[in-house]
Amino acid sequence: MTNRVAAGTAPGEVAIGTRVEIHNVDLETWSRGFQVAGILSDAYLVRRLSDGFILPRGFRPDDLRPC
Repeated sequence: MTNRVAAGTAPGEVAIGTRVEIHNVDLETWSRGFQVAGILSDAYLVRRLSDGFILPRGFRPDDLRPC
């Protein structure tokens, strides 16, 4: 999809604090209400805005898109 963070971009190109949607691979849907909480060498850590919980796995750049 063209509105995802560009495929192949390295983490670090979306800043911490950026509000994002995350891609649900199983359902092929996008979920709102998240924010980049941290950047790993190959993935982003994402915080759920509703309760501040940081999701327990990293997300690849192509599984995020800025809101």
